[in-house]
Amino acid sequence: MSIKPIETIEVTNAIWTTAKRLNSGVDIIVQKAKEYAQAERDYRMALSIKIVELKTQRMPVSIINDVARGSENVVNLKFKRDLAQEVYKASRDKLNALSNELSAMQSILRVQTNIEK
Repeated sequence: MSIKPIETIEVTNAIWTTAKRLNSGVDIIVQKAKEYAQAERDYRMALSIKIVELKTQRMPVSIINDVARGSENVVNLKFKRDLAQEVYKASRDKLNALSNELSAMQSILRVQTNIEK
């Protein structure tokens, strides 16, 4: 049984499509990075505000950090921050996978071109 070579035009079209997906993926990753940075900023600001609030209430210093991190607003912002971070990482990994896919298709095209010569 012989393996039918992939048509050069098919590989070229696949490369073009993947390159376009990579290009739009860059825009997405930039947006996800901004969302993660904003979520980090919001979390840290809320945490610092809560710590100051607890200090003004004369809460013992030894428990301020734990209490501040356990407050409802801070917990919700930490969740949003963590979620934004994981979405950013997943988007980055997807972009890397597309880049690897493009590289593999370019290798196939080189081999196919050499076979056709």
